[in-house]
Amino acid sequence: MKKVMLLFVFLFCINFVFALSPNVSIDYPLEYAAHTSIDSINYTVVDDISASSCWYTIDDGITNSSAVVAGTNFTSVSLNPGRYNLTVYCNDSLSNIGNDNLGFVVGNFNDS
Repeated sequence: MKKVMLLFVFLFCINFVFALSPNVSIDYPLEYAAHTSIDSINYTVVDDISASSCWYTIDDGITNSSAVVAGTNFTSVSLNPGRYNLTVYCNDSLSNIGNDNLGFVVGNFNDS
């Protein structure tokens, strides 16, 4: 009975750890802010297993990046004036995916 209970606890802990997705937080651009220009996308990723790669999408897939090594910020970003929705995704070595998303503006608030 003791071995069965230990096995159950072990399997529960394994499932709990494997179910956790990377914690992604977008650092720049700032949410709900108007930026004169955007030339990079900066984020932080924390994962208990091992964060593997990250990528972003703007406006639900209209613009997509190539994947980079987790923790590498995106540079050489160029956006025309307008309102944008940004999502940064990261996965870990177990294929768990975490994300963060926000809205921001490039230009003034009257641009669309």
